[in-house]
Amino acid sequence: MTLARRAALLLVGLLLLCFAFGAQAQDASPSPTAPPSPTPTPAPTAVPLPDIVSSSDSTSEGLNDIRSELSSNKTVDNITRELAATTKEIDARELETRRILRPGVPLETLGDFETRWQKLADQLTAWGRQLTDRATAHDRELTQMSATRTTWKATLELAGKSNAPPEVMQRINQVLQGIDATEEMLQNRRAAVLSLQTRVAEQTQRVNSGLRSIRSAQSAAVNRLWVQDSPPIWSPEVRTAAAQSLGRDSQVSLGAQAALVRNYLEREWTKLIYVALLFIAFVFIMLRVKRHVARWTDKDRALDRTNRVLQLPFSTASLLTLISARLILHDAPRAVWLILATLALIPIVVLLRRLIDRHLFPIVNALVVFYFVAQLRVLAASIPVLSRIILLLETVGGLIFLIWFIRARRRSGPRTTSNKTARVAGSIAVAGFGAIIVADLLGYVALANYLSVAILTSAYFAVALYAAARILEGLVFFGLQIRPLASLAVVQRQRPLLRRRIARLIEVAAIVTWVLLALTCVLVTRSGHQPDDCLTQCRGRGAVRSTSR
Repeated sequence: MTLARRAALLLVGLLLLCFAFGAQAQDASPSPTAPPSPTPTPAPTAVPLPDIVSSSDSTSEGLNDIRSELSSNKTVDNITRELAATTKEIDARELETRRILRPGVPLETLGDFETRWQKLADQLTAWGRQLTDRATAHDRELTQMSATRTTWKATLELAGKSNAPPEVMQRINQVLQGIDATEEMLQNRRAAVLSLQTRVAEQTQRVNSGLRSIRSAQSAAVNRLWVQDSPPIWSPEVRTAAAQSLGRDSQVSLGAQAALVRNYLEREWTKLIYVALLFIAFVFIMLRVKRHVARWTDKDRALDRTNRVLQLPFSTASLLTLISARLILHDAPRAVWLILATLALIPIVVLLRRLIDRHLFPIVNALVVFYFVAQLRVLAASIPVLSRIILLLETVGGLIFLIWFIRARRRSGPRTTSNKTARVAGSIAVAGFGAIIVADLLGYVALANYLSVAILTSAYFAVALYAAARILEGLVFFGLQIRPLASLAVVQRQRPLLRRRIARLIEVAAIVTWVLLALTCVLVTRSGHQPDDCLTQCRGRGAVRSTSR
């Protein structure tokens, strides 16, 4: 074979090889796939004729369960009823919030408003979740109704073709009628849920708007604490504002607060019954204790001071009830707390006069007056001019009293630790009251309110903790006189030493608690939150009321 023929054959072979690889690659390349055809909807499956009776009974029972649940579930009814009262409360709080958002409003007032707005927001959020769950459940049940109707219509058609007996046809028609009635009931209930959900969302927006306004005012108040936020009290602007708005603002503010109290009593009147029952329980316990403590005091004169507390069962029960009521009436308006505190104030003063030294009686009397004036000032917080005047009169009166008290103690007071402590505390309060007067006169109203709350609340805490410590000390001391503690060998041998150490421990705990609470009331956080009347911290944020039964 010549060289030329060999080259030609080699060339033909290479060409054939190239054609073969090209065909293989073309076969391997993905071809465009046709879109999948839609899955045909399966035809409804009819219930076999022999199973119609049992299946109809089962379906009818399920439909009855759904209707029974719809009738017994009171979520929508409860939320509808409570939403009406909550809407009235929001209306009143919006009016009060608009009136207090002015320069110089006290930080504790803003904190109190924020706490109450937040509780409303939590309540509305809980209602929104409950309604969403109900709407989702109704949608799921409606879908199930549609599938069940399709099945029983197919069963009706099958029974007709099979010449089923009239009784069977009647049973199938009864099932279909039950499905229609249940579906209509579900649709009506779902419509009610969606409508109520919209109303709850509208009120939630109002509450969130109120919260944003309060929090903005808090931040602004903290940032402007050292800034003159009002004209001096002698300026013509103050007199003009007082003449123009004092009467109108007072009427509107009192009307809004009366509406809050009325709405709260309509909605939460049972809580007042709980407080009354709690007071009766405390009185019963203290009367039982009183019968035994006199006998023990005759045997051990060291218990005489402790006996002073337990011999006043009604006063002690009033103080314990007022403290415990913070957990029950955590969401009560300020006016309700003013009424309760006023009712409990007289027995508490009687109790304190039994506990403290006689030369400190004027301090207790002065704190009672300060408390009433401070509460009036809180109620008048939405009337800036009136609140400012009350603050000025309150601090001037307090300054005059403190100067008299310090001079009287220096001349004739006993040389005791309590008297020295009272004089030192009085001197500090004089400086603080002087600063409040200057700040209020010059127009630094936010600073004046802040200092007033810090000083007076610290004093209230000191007196309350002193009384609580003495009550706790008395209960522990008398607990050492009864079983099982009295039967312990260490108690029988070292009872005087245990009393001294327990008394010292309670005293130290009270002092530490007072320092922490006072600092909590004095310090202003960077976010603008001051623990408003500071006692709100003890209430907690409150529990959301359950609306389903």
